[in-house]
Amino acid sequence: MSAPGAPAFRRLHPASLVLGVFLRLRQVAVPVLVPALAVVNGGGRGPLAHRWPFVIAVAAALVSALALAEYLALRFALAPDALVIRSGVLRRVTRSIPYARIQGVSTAQTLVQRLLGVGTLSVDTGAGGLVAEAELASLQWGEVQALRETLVRARQAGTVDAAGAEGGALAVAVPAEGAPSAAMPRAAMPCAAMPDAASAMPTQAVPLAVVDDEELLVAGATSMQLLVILGAAVGVLQRLGDNWVELFVSDAVRDVATRVPTGGAAGLLLGTLAAVLALSVLAVLWLGVVVVTWARYRGFRLSRVGGALVREYGLLHRRTASTP
Repeated sequence: MSAPGAPAFRRLHPASLVLGVFLRLRQVAVPVLVPALAVVNGGGRGPLAHRWPFVIAVAAALVSALALAEYLALRFALAPDALVIRSGVLRRVTRSIPYARIQGVSTAQTLVQRLLGVGTLSVDTGAGGLVAEAELASLQWGEVQALRETLVRARQAGTVDAAGAEGGALAVAVPAEGAPSAAMPRAAMPCAAMPDAASAMPTQAVPLAVVDDEELLVAGATSMQLLVILGAAVGVLQRLGDNWVELFVSDAVRDVATRVPTGGAAGLLLGTLAAVLALSVLAVLWLGVVVVTWARYRGFRLSRVGGALVREYGLLHRRTASTP
C-alpha cells in the first residue's frame, strides 16, 4: 500500500510480455541459430549434432523467463513534478525525469501493436543523444495518447496536478467526476480543480506542412540508401572472399558455368545474362528503397497544437512526436 501523497505506480499492458519475448528471441536468433545450422551442415558430427533443437528450446525458455521478470519489475507513475520509472531485475533502478527537462514526447505503433491495440511512448530530454531517455512499450493506445498530452502540458506548466497523478488520471485538463462545472465562478473553484489558461483554451491542430505521396516517391528514388546497401554487400563479400560462391551458388549452377567457354558467342551470352541479372537485382533493391521510404513517411504532417509542434507519419509503423 502506497503512502499518502505518493504516486500510484502502474505496469505496462500484458501484451508487452509477448512482444518482449519476440524481441529478445530476435536478438539471440543469430548467436543461437547460426551455430546450430553450422552443426547441421557439418554432417551431424559433434556432441550437439542431434541436440540443437533442445539448445534452441532452452534458449527460448530463458528468454521468456527474462522477459517475464522485466515485465514484472517495470513500473511507472506520474509524480507532481516528474515521471518516475522503476525497472531492473537483479539491480533495481528508479529514474525520475522532471517535466521541465522533457524536450520531446513521441508515440509509435507498429503493425503488431496496432492489432493488439497498444503502442509505445518515448520521452526525450536531449541528454541521451539519439536514444530516448525513457521508453514505455506496449501501453493501451488510448493511454499512450492521453499520457503524451499530459506530459506535453506538464512540460509547459512544469507540474501535474498532484491529486490527478495520485489517482492515476492521465489528462490534467479533464475534470474528474463531481468536479465543479464550467458555470461555477472561477474564484469558487478549488485550486486543484482550476485549469490554467493554456489548458482551458481549446487546442486545435494548425497544419504547418504536409508531404504528399509524389514527394515521398521522389525522395525515395533519389535517396542514398541504395548506395549504403551496396556498400554493405560489397563489404560482406570481401570478408567472405571466395567462400561466397559456395554459400550462394549451388553446385549445379557452378558446374554449368565451368562448362561454358569464356570466349565466343557463348561467353558473350553468359556475360549478358550476368549483366541483366545484376541490373535486375539493382532495380529490385531500388524499388524496395522507394517503397520503404514511402511506407515509413506516409501521411507526414507537421502541425502546431497549442504550444507544441507535432509530427505524424508512417503507414504500418505509425509515429507521432511532440516537441513542447
